[in-house]
Amino acid sequence: MKRGSIFAALLFLAAWSLSSSTGLAQGCMSGRDPQARALVEQGQVASLAVALNSANLDHNQVASAELCPGGGGYVYRVRLRSGDTRDVPAS
Repeated sequence: MKRGSIFAALLFLAAWSLSSSTGLAQGCMSGRDPQARALVEQGQVASLAVALNSANLDHNQVASAELCPGGGGYVYRVRLRSGDTRDVPAS
């Protein structure tokens, strides 16, 4: 894995770990979930940092995030500090 990919994965895990494992939507995974980590490490989904960048969102705006099935693949369900929730494509 490239150094940039490792950094992106670590940033993804750090931001994603802000979401608690309780209260997750059905079928969604927290950053602590081994399956979610494997999906990112294997390149099946983009890191949270890459997905946020594609959606023109700054990681400082994120209160929590979880990886959820949706749209024929996966989306990050991102709760912003403003209280809004957005589904951001993870592919």
